[in-house]
Amino acid sequence: MLFALSCEARPWIDALKLNKVPVRPYDLYTKDNIEVVITGIGSESMATAIGWVAGRNPGPRVWLNVGTAGHATRELGELLLVHGCAASEKGRAHYPPLVAAWDGATDAVLCVDHVSDHYPGGAAVDMESMAFFNAALRFSDSELVQSIKVVSDNERTGVEHLNPKRITELMQPHVTAVMHFAYNLLSLMPNAFSVPQVLHIESLRASHSVKQQIQRALHQLTVLGMASDCISEAVREQASARDVLTALQKMVDDRVPTLEVADG
Repeated sequence: MLFALSCEARPWIDALKLNKVPVRPYDLYTKDNIEVVITGIGSESMATAIGWVAGRNPGPRVWLNVGTAGHATRELGELLLVHGCAASEKGRAHYPPLVAAWDGATDAVLCVDHVSDHYPGGAAVDMESMAFFNAALRFSDSELVQSIKVVSDNERTGVEHLNPKRITELMQPHVTAVMHFAYNLLSLMPNAFSVPQVLHIESLRASHSVKQQIQRALHQLTVLGMASDCISEAVREQASARDVLTALQKMVDDRVPTLEVADG
């Protein structure tokens, strides 16, 4: 996961209990199969950071950019999955395939060179998305290169109200939704993780759809660091494939971090 600013990343660092790695020139936080990198502001910083990440650990990975963006009419704090990105209103655009489950809103992003209070109709505005897609697509399939934005300013409340504390507050409610999406993406990577073989499942009658959902949940639990024997124990006594799926989904939900935001 790549964030331009540490204040954007802070809710994920805290919720996931990530450990800071003493490396340069970027701040890197890791745990299990999750990495958070603070890239710095702007397209050049983003592109350079992606090259650095890819060079440290070559191989297939999910690339997820999470950050803030302005929008003319959307509400502050609204969460948006990027379904299109361009560097100018008439320039080349990227359209990330939306293959992983996402229950929220989607929008296009126009990438600009400088902080701006100009909001083009029908699109969010940021400074890193185009560089993110251009660079990350060199190292991974397009399905696994995605961007999520949180609305930080609009025509009613401009960028002048923003500060690190306020940005963290806007990002904080979205940890769970973003991580669910990230794990959904990870589950799409073929043979990327060692999925435990739960032999009991094979003897149960199940539709193709249920079998796919079980396989996806197994991928997610493996990504989340759940031991194979723990997964097997949890499903061994289930009487039906539906019961197996329910048990696995509960385990996923229990392990995906949530934040309790204190009132006031």
